Amino acid sequence: MRRILLIVAMLLFVAPAMAVVTVTATQQAASVGCDQVVISYICDANEEVRAFALDINVSSGLIIEDITGFQTGTGAHYGIFPGKFRDFIDPADPNWSDPNYNPVAPDADPDSGNGLGSTYIAIEMGALYTAGNEPPASGNLCTLIVKASTLPASGTLTMYTNDLRGGVVDADAKAIVPPALVLTGTAIVFPDCYPCYTGYTVGYGNWYSVGKPSCWCGSNTSPAWPYQCDGDADNTTGGGFSKYRVYTADATLLSNNWKAKNTTPGWNPCADFDHLPGGGFSKYRVYTGDATVLSNNWLKKDTDLAADCPRVD
Repeated sequence: MRRILLIVAMLLFVAPAMAVVTVTATQQAASVGCDQVVISYICDANEEVRAFALDINVSSGLIIEDITGFQTGTGAHYGIFPGKFRDFIDPADPNWSDPNYNPVAPDADPDSGNGLGSTYIAIEMGALYTAGNEPPASGNLCTLIVKASTLPASGTLTMYTNDLRGGVVDADAKAIVPPALVLTGTAIVFPDCYPCYTGYTVGYGNWYSVGKPSCWCGSNTSPAWPYQCDGDADNTTGGGFSKYRVYTADATLLSNNWKAKNTTPGWNPCADFDHLPGGGFSKYRVYTGDATVLSNNWLKKDTDLAADCPRVD
């Protein structure tokens, strides 16, 4: 009997398991698009979250450009965004595909951040569902598109509860607070001069495969080289006072590197204007596609060209 009482007494001092809700920001790999930062959640011990209201900040030099990857409407997900619901959804005939309907709190509302295109936004996401159809215990809330004003760049993304909107709220409409709530931000790193952003991922892979030449990086390098993808292999003008951006020196570099491969010693990747291998299995880095680029822009001047290299895939 004394032994049983001792065991019972010991159990009284064991703290019960605490449910924890963890919200995490994760920057995606360059192969996906390094400007994508996924905001995800995990509810341990069957904790049920009714709504998330979060302030999200990025450090100077970074911009939260857009928000994607969210679900809308009622059901087993967080598709009710109160401020935008009020402004853009007709409850009698809801149009969940309205492009204005997203989780970013309206600019005019209190404590709403500065909106997309800034370093600080507030998001509000709630779930409206029937019993037994609650959201899963883990999943993705949304994806933020975060970019930098110049490359390379680095910074941080941090998250806080937006207490005016209740923060993170459980099924009983009670705020979940630390230590039962963990918000984990992330370091944002754009380490290279060539953008690894969504839309540039194929080009980034090609750029990486040829040794990351700075001449492909356009305005994100010093000196700037914004015309290379238009046939400017030497980053200078030619033709004397005519100042042709694509001229004989570029044609010479193309000729000198004709049919060069990644394995060709001393080849010049600045003559690879289309940033693609050619010749089928031969995989020539400088081939007919590059000759076509040079031909199409022959004798063009700076005023004739967009100066926007590199371009999206």
